[in-house]
Amino acid sequence: MLATLERLEALLMRLSRYAAYAGGAGLLIVAGLVVFEIFARRMLGFAITGVDEISGFAYAVAMAWGFAFTLFDKAHIRVDVVYVRLPRVVQRVLDVVAILSLLGLMAFLSLRALALLRKSVRLDAVSNSPLQVPMWIPQSLWFAGLAFFVLCLFVLALRATIALLRGRLDIVEAIAHAPDVTRPLAAGDEEALADRARGIG
Repeated sequence: MLATLERLEALLMRLSRYAAYAGGAGLLIVAGLVVFEIFARRMLGFAITGVDEISGFAYAVAMAWGFAFTLFDKAHIRVDVVYVRLPRVVQRVLDVVAILSLLGLMAFLSLRALALLRKSVRLDAVSNSPLQVPMWIPQSLWFAGLAFFVLCLFVLALRATIALLRGRLDIVEAIAHAPDVTRPLAAGDEEALADRARGIG
């Protein structure tokens, strides 16, 4: 069971990386449009309609699809003032509680996003702008990103819970342990961090 979940986790991790790349590329394109729109308005005397609206959609979609990559990279913010002073077993239990809590929260938010999407489809809603964008288009991409995040959370939470029940604290630590920012970098850690930043670690 744990081996199967581990393989599924590796697949989801790769997909999350591609999604993060796509989201980043989308934001770069939107940033280019914003820069060109400012230049055109100031220097050429015309404006591009709807750039602000498109940028808002792009940000929401990129954010939703970036959640999973942030999860696998353990980059979500966690307050660990007390956590780092607790025994190792208690830390692992709290790691599982944390990921289960996040799963519950994101499942609820995803259901609300789905309800909003269904309402937009039912009402044939369009954006309140000259572009008149059908709202189901950006909302579908947004909801899909949230749903993918929930799937990733579910797999990690299930694997971490099973590992905890079996006493495999090492697996729980690898899955959900909050990085210790107080630990000095050991020899070779700088290179490992650089590799991760380049996306090859």
